Amino acid sequence: MSAGLILKFPVPGKLGDCPKCGRNDGFLNLYKSHWFICKRHKVKWYAGYDLFPGWQDETEEDWKRNEKILSQYQEVRPKYRQQWEKRRDG
Repeated sequence: MSAGLILKFPVPGKLGDCPKCGRNDGFLNLYKSHWFICKRHKVKWYAGYDLFPGWQDETEEDWKRNEKILSQYQEVRPKYRQQWEKRRDG
């Protein structure tokens, strides 16, 4: 797998979105851990452990690069789709 490749999750909002804009730019694997990011707001949030099998195709070098990328993002608590809908509806 290409190092630093940000993967898209097929169900938007299911594992959280940026608390500022309600979007995400996909996720990076750090070993078996999955981190979503928002490039615009330079934030990241932890989505889970061993949820997606793609980490198995990555190398130690990929994870070191991903760790370097993630170090440039601030960790936040994500918003979930239902929270955005409540905010929008009332």
